[in-house]
This record gives sequence, structure tokens and C-alpha cells, in this order.
Amino acid sequence: MLDLQQIKEQYTDDLQSFEKSILNEYLQYKILQAIFESKYASKLSFLGGTALRIIYGNNRFSEDINLDNFGMSWDLFAELVERVKKLLELEGFHVQVNSVSKGAFHCYLRFPELLYQQGLSPLHQEKIMIQVDTISQGYDYQPEIKILNKFDVFTEVRVTPLNLLLSQKIFTAVNRKRAKGRDFYDITFLLGKTKPDLAFLEKKMGIKDPEKLRMDFFERIANYNFKALAEDVTPFVIKQEQINRVLKFREFWKQVELT
Repeated sequence: MLDLQQIKEQYTDDLQSFEKSILNEYLQYKILQAIFESKYASKLSFLGGTALRIIYGNNRFSEDINLDNFGMSWDLFAELVERVKKLLELEGFHVQVNSVSKGAFHCYLRFPELLYQQGLSPLHQEKIMIQVDTISQGYDYQPEIKILNKFDVFTEVRVTPLNLLLSQKIFTAVNRKRAKGRDFYDITFLLGKTKPDLAFLEKKMGIKDPEKLRMDFFERIANYNFKALAEDVTPFVIKQEQINRVLKFREFWKQVELT
């Protein structure tokens, strides 16, 4: 277990002021290490916004750890959670765990007193929380193997490929109960690196043509309030000018190459 000063040394000067976010990120690394060094790793793949941040260098912080699930049962998930808890405790963390099966498998890992101990809160009992979720995406693919090498963590993780991460973000952006700015932010990031997995979008949205994707997606976001969506993602963005990724998303989507 590293202290806050040791953690901050792993970041450039412009990031060191985001103390709670980088402490949160350190915990994410430790949790991922415990998950992917376990015997359950073959049943999981790391995806979502935190994967984009940790594996691919997205310039926004992320909160939760999301995992694709290849046949992991609730009982195996409970065993995995217990392993994660024990390994974190061996590192010196005080951890409280609550797991729930509701549509997906959810685990809430709370770290009481950690913020106080690191000088980030005047309150002893203020907790930092990491949520771990896993649900099957219902799509067959081969995860890629990436190495985490930061802080005191050196380990392999199984990660969903970039083009599929993009398609998942596109699908998620217009299928949440409440739209989130982070999805649109991440789509702009991903489209600078890859193109969508159209087979996934055909299965999930019935779209297999890039220009039909452009038109259908644009119609679905026509009434979205992108000013409010930009405010939603603001707390996670490292450089505030990057909010334009959300504010100008419609203009971006009209002209970006999708093939």
C-alpha cells in the first residue's frame, strides 16, 4: 500500500492536484490486480470508461470498474469479491464490502478512514467507494491481454478490444435511462483511435451500414441537452477545454469518418 505522496509521484505536475481522483485510480489498479491474478480471470474482460482511462490513456477520470462476464455465476462472483477483499486487507486497507445481484452483479468496496488518513478529509468516517459491476454483453469476442505497470502493480489484464469498446459506448449512449455526458466524451476519444465494430451494432441496434449509423444515431440524440451533458462530465475531465468534446458532439458526429 502506497501513501498519497508516493501515488502522486506517478503523475505529471498538472495531475497532482486531482488528489481524490488519483487515489481512487490507485485503488482501481489494486482491485484489477486482485481480479485478474485470480483463477476467475478467464471469465472476465475489462471494459467501459475506466478501461479507456487506465489501458488507453483517456484524459478523463472514471469511477467504476466494469467487466464483461463470460459465464461467471453469482457464487463465483461472491468468491472473487472475497478474494479481492482479503488481498486488499493484506495490503493494509480497511475494506467494507457489499455485493448485490440485480440484473448485473454489483460489488461496492468502501474504504472508511482512507481519505482522513491521507489528509483528504477532516472526517474520520468519510468513505471512498469503488463499484465493480459485471454483466454479459451477449457478444462473442476474444479479449486482448494488456499489462498494467504503474504504482506497485505489475499484472496482466484481459481487455475488450477498442473497436468493440467504441460500439458499446455508441449503444450505451442512447440506451441509458438518463443520458450521460461521459459516453459522448468517450466516443470522441475512441473515434480518434478506431472505427466501430459494426457486427456488434447490427446485433444490438440492427445497424450494419456506417451511414445509417450516422443518421439513426443523430436522430436519437436530436433532443439531447448537450450543455447539461457537458456539466455531467466536467468533474471527471482533466483539462476543462476538453468539455468541447461534448458541447460540439453533434457537429463532430456529422463529419467524423465511421469506416
